[in-house]
Amino acid sequence: MKITTIIALIFIFTATIGAAPTQHSVQVFDPLPHTSWRAGTVGIMRWQIPSDPDLFYNIHLLKGDTFPPKLVSTLVRWIEADFGYAIVYLPDNTTAGSDYWIGIGQYYSEMTYIHPITVKEYDYRLESTSEYKDLNNDQYHVMLDNIEIWEVLAETE
Repeated sequence: MKITTIIALIFIFTATIGAAPTQHSVQVFDPLPHTSWRAGTVGIMRWQIPSDPDLFYNIHLLKGDTFPPKLVSTLVRWIEADFGYAIVYLPDNTTAGSDYWIGIGQYYSEMTYIHPITVKEYDYRLESTSEYKDLNNDQYHVMLDNIEIWEVLAETE
């Protein structure tokens, strides 16, 4: 009887370990909580490159004071996780507020959240600058030489 009980416990313990869900928590380096980001600008999101080269991430902008926050928009869809960064455009029609979140992960159940993020109101004066025109011509995802300029646009308070 004792041997049967021990064998059953070993079987249950082994089955539990084997059935554990795989979580792909993302270590995010940038942006950090309390970052301010102006609507209509581009910022860089950086994360630790995962050991699994087959992962893809989605990056979402969410809003709300409580968890789970509500999805506002998908900023990046299915980027290869081993890139380690994404160049992200925050739509110019995003409403200003201090209750935003950025979620990154493969699926909603595996998101890593950065909170709080403050979104500042879109500044129409930026439209006359060359940096704004260069960053908003839908070519920002290939203009890697200008990363230093873009990092300035995502202000940290």
